[in-house]
Amino acid sequence: MGRPFSSMEDGDAEVGKVLRYSSFNRLKELEVNKNGVWELHRLPNNTFFRKGTVGDWKSYLTPQMAERIDQLTQLKLQGTGLSLDDF
Repeated sequence: MGRPFSSMEDGDAEVGKVLRYSSFNRLKELEVNKNGVWELHRLPNNTFFRKGTVGDWKSYLTPQMAERIDQLTQLKLQGTGLSLDDF
């Protein structure tokens, strides 16, 4: 964005590193995310990673759930100049 936090971050190499280290595929393949457990709720860490495929949400949400999310999102976007139609 043209405004680094520090001189270390000023450059394409640093941006490339951030993109690599935070990519969905890399995070999904980390051992801790494959086999670790979120102790607070005793959930496997891999619970937080799905296929990452466009439209896969339909495998998890009912039409009613999707409609409710759309309603809540529109409510939260009111006054921002954004709408679901923008996406």
